[in-house]
Amino acid sequence: MSTEKIFKQTILLNLFIFMVGGAYSIYIMPYDLEVETEITAYEVVGLVLLVAYLYIIYLLYYFKPLGKTLFLPFTILSYLSSLYDPYEYFKNTDEILYFLYGLSSLSTGVILALLYLTELRVKFDRE
Repeated sequence: MSTEKIFKQTILLNLFIFMVGGAYSIYIMPYDLEVETEITAYEVVGLVLLVAYLYIIYLLYYFKPLGKTLFLPFTILSYLSSLYDPYEYFKNTDEILYFLYGLSSLSTGVILALLYLTELRVKFDRE
């Protein structure tokens, strides 16, 4: 299998894991009915990171150089932002979400390795 095909499949896997985790956390996990209606700064940052993630994944899938430039800083920023997760978020996390977080981190690492350690780095630099 070619490196490009592996790269694209890994990107789709990362997106699929993200969507499954989001759907699981919204529709399947139990939640407290007494939810604050006020939007917090944490939720705003999460929404901005979500939009940025979708845009960067799109750029990577179509081998746009901006995607390669943004992916590493975005990954570092998103992992750093997890240090500021409110306690209530971790309290509502179960084993399935922990597993999905691990898979997501693994696929992100594979994407980074393919971006910087294979011949794909030339494909991103060409344009």
